[in-house]
Amino acid sequence: MYDSHHAMGEVREVDGRRVDVTLVRAAERLVSGRGDGRISREDAEALIERLREAEAYTQIERDTVALIRERLDWTEAAADWFDTQVGRLSATHSRG
Repeated sequence: MYDSHHAMGEVREVDGRRVDVTLVRAAERLVSGRGDGRISREDAEALIERLREAEAYTQIERDTVALIRERLDWTEAAADWFDTQVGRLSATHSRG
């Protein structure tokens, strides 16, 4: 397993992708023992805020977002909003 540190948090290799496990854990905590177990719009807003704190939207963030979207359940409204925001973030903050 690959381990290192990234501007946002700890990076590890998961399913062949380098991801920010700090952000993955944060997403998992948002749904753990709360509500219906899905990422809500409010949860999605918190995740986007964390992504905006990074200096750039790199391949690590792209892979982390993909993993979070794949592994967690989302409300339709949260998923649609999050995907739109990620697209905007990618267009304005991408690097690497």
